Amino acid sequence: GEPVVRDLYGTLLHEDAQKAYLITTGGLTRQAVAWAEGKPIVLYDGEGLVRLIRRTQSARTRNAI
Repeated sequence: GEPVVRDLYGTLLHEDAQKAYLITTGGLTRQAVAWAEGKPIVLYDGEGLVRLIRRTQSARTRNAI
């Protein structure tokens, strides 16, 4: 939810980081997605995580040949 994204953003600022990633195996609320817009925060829900893993595996397979 939005409070988790806000906390992550606070940590990003405190640590003077360039970007933050929030990855969940579940879902993201519309409020969380809307709040993260325009901020250096990348959100991955469960489906996005699966796509990321598949892309990574495909890239490894292509590079191994």
